[in-house]
Amino acid sequence: RRVSGGAGQRRRSMTAASSEWDRLGNIHYQRRHLYSFDDVSVHGSNSAAAVNGGAFAVLSTAGKSTNVADSALDSTQRAQQHFTVYSSSGHHLCDIAYHSSSDLITFGWTREELLVCVHGDGRVVVHDLQGKVTGDTYPLRGAKNGDEALARCKVWERGIVAVTTAKKIFLVTDVHSSAPKVTQLESPETRESVCALDVKVTSSGGNKVDAEVFFAHGDTVTAAHKSTGSRSQTFGGGKPVALCLSPNGQFLTIFTSLGEMLVVTSDFSRVVSRFDAQSSSLPEQLAWCGSDAAVMYWPTYLIIVGPHGNFITYVYDAPAKLISESDGLRVITSSGHELVSRVPDAVVEMSDSDSSNPAVALQNAVKQHANNLSDVNDSALLVETEIDSAILGCVRAACHEFDTKRQSELLRAAHFGNSYLQRKNRHVDCWALHKTCVMLRILNAVRSPEVGIPLTYAQYCQDGLENLVKRLNIRKQHLLASRISERTKGCQDVIEHWALSNITASSSESDDALLNKIKPKLETLRGASYGKIALAAHRANRHRLVQNLIDMEQNSYAQVSLLISIGADENALFKAIESRDADLIYTTLLNLQRLMTFQDLASLLSRNPQAKALFVAFCKRTDVELLKSFFYSSGETAKGGQALLSQAFCSSARDAEAYVWDEGSATLCAQASMMYGKLKDEFHEKTLDEAQRLIRLGMETHLENALSGIPQKSLAAIVKHFIRNGELKEAQKIRVAFGVSDRHFYWWHASVLASNRDWRALETLASDKNCPLGALALIELGERYGAPKVELAKYLARLPNTRQRAAMFAEVGLEDQSTGEEPHTFATKAAGFFSAES
Repeated sequence: RRVSGGAGQRRRSMTAASSEWDRLGNIHYQRRHLYSFDDVSVHGSNSAAAVNGGAFAVLSTAGKSTNVADSALDSTQRAQQHFTVYSSSGHHLCDIAYHSSSDLITFGWTREELLVCVHGDGRVVVHDLQGKVTGDTYPLRGAKNGDEALARCKVWERGIVAVTTAKKIFLVTDVHSSAPKVTQLESPETRESVCALDVKVTSSGGNKVDAEVFFAHGDTVTAAHKSTGSRSQTFGGGKPVALCLSPNGQFLTIFTSLGEMLVVTSDFSRVVSRFDAQSSSLPEQLAWCGSDAAVMYWPTYLIIVGPHGNFITYVYDAPAKLISESDGLRVITSSGHELVSRVPDAVVEMSDSDSSNPAVALQNAVKQHANNLSDVNDSALLVETEIDSAILGCVRAACHEFDTKRQSELLRAAHFGNSYLQRKNRHVDCWALHKTCVMLRILNAVRSPEVGIPLTYAQYCQDGLENLVKRLNIRKQHLLASRISERTKGCQDVIEHWALSNITASSSESDDALLNKIKPKLETLRGASYGKIALAAHRANRHRLVQNLIDMEQNSYAQVSLLISIGADENALFKAIESRDADLIYTTLLNLQRLMTFQDLASLLSRNPQAKALFVAFCKRTDVELLKSFFYSSGETAKGGQALLSQAFCSSARDAEAYVWDEGSATLCAQASMMYGKLKDEFHEKTLDEAQRLIRLGMETHLENALSGIPQKSLAAIVKHFIRNGELKEAQKIRVAFGVSDRHFYWWHASVLASNRDWRALETLASDKNCPLGALALIELGERYGAPKVELAKYLARLPNTRQRAAMFAEVGLEDQSTGEEPHTFATKAAGFFSAES
């Protein structure tokens, strides 16, 4: 497919002198020829093009052009249909075969240059510029099931909008994903069918897209939004038969059945203009030239209508496809590609060489300087007081020019003002000229026929350099993309995309040769990640290349993530342990737990003791149930019993000495008791059995509320609690239930009385004939809780008359004055002695 003319001829063809401009009121418009090509059969219904100088696709059948609006094709003709995708310069990009059991309803491009094909059964297929399928879904289920057919459909910059025969309106976004987002909008309450559709993007932030759908039915135009509902308006002049929104979404073109074109605001607040097209036929296409003028196209000519009813007519010898741009109108025919646009004010100001504009005077000064240096001062005087605006005027005009010769003239004038007139005080950004030169070099490079992206300055500013680099990557223009990125300090994405393309395209090249090819470029990137490249190599079954790329990765987290994503779980765990990063090891263990079966995880941990220890420590704090299962599966019954003990006796991670009084704790104690029984551990078995019985007794007698303040809920603590509160019956009940011996029970009873300093009750308890406590035990309690000497003397007197009794008397500061009397006689005397003494 040939692009006519060399570089110089192409540049001359893109030049538009002011004499060739067309006036539309006070505004100038120009037709700028961009590219010439042949062997491309283009007309409105068989082609679609992307915005911002994007590619275009042509639908054909067995080498012949196919009209989507024609009647349905038979299965043989449908199987022969295919798309041919071209760049804006006519260079062939790819061929896409059309395979579907149903008719193609419509097709179009998204802003990301994805070709979207909508079929009659509700199927939506999305292709990229290489012809690969990036999405194949059925978001419109009603059409797939045959419940309702698609009556009308339109592809917009972020998805599709469809109207069914049941007058249901659906807005579909994220069509390239596996799960497109479908929103049903409020349907019109009318019997009239929808005859025109268009979509206005109301907001777009990140992945969130909000849009409003405009449609015509009967005499009415309705706008529907998922949040605000719908609003309708009639404008007269006949039934609306075609709609088209301006690129900025502020205006709506309506063509009526009476041949009148209306321009209204998108909020329906006013009619901006009416224009009688004086045509009985419906225009083949409606479009906009920027957001300033509406466009109507009939075969062989188009009309551009201004806001005040002024119009321009352009004639074409062949059918054309119109593409509305934010600052112009692209027209693609079978012979070439041109851009119709408003002439920017900065260019208009520079067109009059006799003007007193400072930028024009500066340009004249440069010309005089080239001829005779002595004449410069006269022209310089015109601009010396406005040098800042003169330089900026030249720079702005150069930004909008397509002709490189004209760009050079304007930039030379700006440089002259920036350097020759240095003695003047200037407030112009010293980098403005340099930035403009870099930007124009980029624009001229992407406008070349080899690349074929005729971006304007306004589109470049709107779309951004990052998106331009992505578009070059998709077209496999990696060398140009890398050079642009080097100037803008963002080369990593380009080299990454280049490496991915080499991996997917080099099927016959060995892994070592491919590594030697891409490694030098990758090593030039500081801090680059090899994740996407390694995954692409894994999908291409290049295992040796994958391992080498992972070894090149410097980031341990990235290494581990890559190994997990390709299924190398044990290597991932080994790399995590090797990094000595506890957080990374825990993260790896959690990922493996999510991705692997429990048996595989237990087997993997059994081969890695360090990872196993960390896993056990983590589960002890977070998931004891998982820890039990792990120990059971690995045959470590004793450790499983310890995990049961921890779960049964710990009400929280910080309260390790208290257990919860519920059925769950009792069951856990019973399970742990049985487990220790199998291990022949009688102590733990008996202890846990008693704990279980105690918990169940507590549940029956509601001990939990009574003991809420006792952190250590042992049997002794419980019995002491009831004795302290005077509930001896409850204490006796527990004593009988657990077979507490008399010695233990009386000791607990005496301890409570001594701690309460209830010496009279303690003496009564000691006098009980069933009390097994001896005098020494009572003396110990008295000394522990600070009993008075008179109380101690009572129990000392019970000791036999031996040296031990004398020593104990001396220890408490008393003299053994007994002379063989009976103990009770001595106690009576001692009591009297202490009373008299006090």
